[in-house]
Amino acid sequence: MKKAILLACLIAGGAAFFASTHPDGLDKFSEIAGFSSRASEHISIMSGYSLPWISGPASTALAGITGVLFITAFFFGLRKLLSR
Repeated sequence: MKKAILLACLIAGGAAFFASTHPDGLDKFSEIAGFSSRASEHISIMSGYSLPWISGPASTALAGITGVLFITAFFFGLRKLLSR
């Protein structure tokens, strides 16, 4: 299990250096359909798939690794809770 988590972190961190700067599919569609201007901004820890206190591709890589670790911790906690 540890190897799978490490592999997921490596993929999430490494893929960030190959990420496109262009909008993703949902953002692009909202621009084309004309309703992107009605979107509201929300405060988020990892807004824009990056960490605000780090700049560059490392910010996106660390946000991906952090996301993997948060999701892993959540599901391990859920599994432990449901196994009781």
